[in-house]
Amino acid sequence: MFGRMFGPMFGRMLRGGLLAALLAGPAAPAAAQSGVINPCAFSERDSACRVEDGEYRVLLPQGLGPFPALVYLYGSLGESRRITDSRQFREEIVRRGYALIVPQALDITYLGSLRGTGWGRRIRAARHPRDDVDFLRRVVFDARRRVNIDPGRIIWAGHSDGGYMVFEMACHHPEMGVAFASHAASYGGMLPRACRRPVRLLHTHSPDDRIVPFAGERRQGPIVDSADLGEALGLIARTNRCRRGPEPAGRFFGFERQTWSDCEHGSALDLLIHDRGHGWPAAWLPAVLDWYDSVSFRPAVSRTIRVGEPAPGTRRKVPGASGGFFKSVPK
Repeated sequence: MFGRMFGPMFGRMLRGGLLAALLAGPAAPAAAQSGVINPCAFSERDSACRVEDGEYRVLLPQGLGPFPALVYLYGSLGESRRITDSRQFREEIVRRGYALIVPQALDITYLGSLRGTGWGRRIRAARHPRDDVDFLRRVVFDARRRVNIDPGRIIWAGHSDGGYMVFEMACHHPEMGVAFASHAASYGGMLPRACRRPVRLLHTHSPDDRIVPFAGERRQGPIVDSADLGEALGLIARTNRCRRGPEPAGRFFGFERQTWSDCEHGSALDLLIHDRGHGWPAAWLPAVLDWYDSVSFRPAVSRTIRVGEPAPGTRRKVPGASGGFFKSVPK
């Protein structure tokens, strides 16, 4: 599958800053918190924050920040409340010191007249009721107005339909984040000739996935709905100007890890393989955050620790420990 990944490789330095003027300007400092809260001025802790054309939910860790943030885009038919209500997300992301931002997708019509939430990816943008890239920009901007989020440590992660959206953002809108993690997805539609600039991308997939193929295209009639994963990763590898890979890199949180090396300074590309089909491995969340720690060259603005951990100066366990898996998949 990976035989067609590589074209000519060139060397030049990573261009531009990590975040555009979208995220410029000071963020309003957060008040001290005694626990996980929703910073919006609503009566219930899990009430949605409202912006033009939509809403989102936020959970915050303890402290004043500035917080790194993970923006999570869930899969088809999902709902933001299910994510912020999830014990796994609270414990693995929020208690680790990250703000969790979960935008709400709009209802769309899928094949077979199934109605449910979905993202305005490029392949369906013409018939989607809103411009989701602009919406996601507004969400991040609004979240930074409300709380003290570090603009240099915003990570985008997504599963299935949300993973497709994250993959497209890494290719076409890399200024929106410092790293991108897609799971059980690929590039949606025909591959472009090139992406905008080198990025940090982690992709997770299973050869047993019956919904998004691990190898080959997925089509709806004559239309390519999902690009071949190997070619999609090859596009990122060429964008990152990687001269080597993919190469086995051992086990990482129970996943089989393959990595591309000798790439543009500041970029990264890794593939984590598991055997749980389209499911959502519990080990994925700690793997994403530890992977980001390992590929980040930017000094942390605030130290990320779990609540109740020893005082600063002690390090977390070295990545590589295996993790369990959920029995069911959060939507």
